[in-house]
Amino acid sequence: MFMKFYDRLDLSRLRLDDVHTVPANRAKALDVARDRHLPRQSLTRMGLWVYVFQLGADVHLGTVTLAGAQPGPENVVTLPVRQLGHCTTPGR
Repeated sequence: MFMKFYDRLDLSRLRLDDVHTVPANRAKALDVARDRHLPRQSLTRMGLWVYVFQLGADVHLGTVTLAGAQPGPENVVTLPVRQLGHCTTPGR
């Protein structure tokens, strides 16, 4: 079962060159998820009109795994310290 740990990510100060971002509305981002065969639940809001695809997370290390700009590769990004307390714990 897929579990998304963060409902919204603040990645504004990080370099996301290799991360697949979708600067569009939610419906368009869901179309991209379908085209790239990513779970719909992985869609995560990063900003007002920007979405990323969250494939996993390690809340103990403060990292999140995001879908890469190219199909296949994934990217592990370290989250800002202020965000680490805001996560969804599995099983709740």
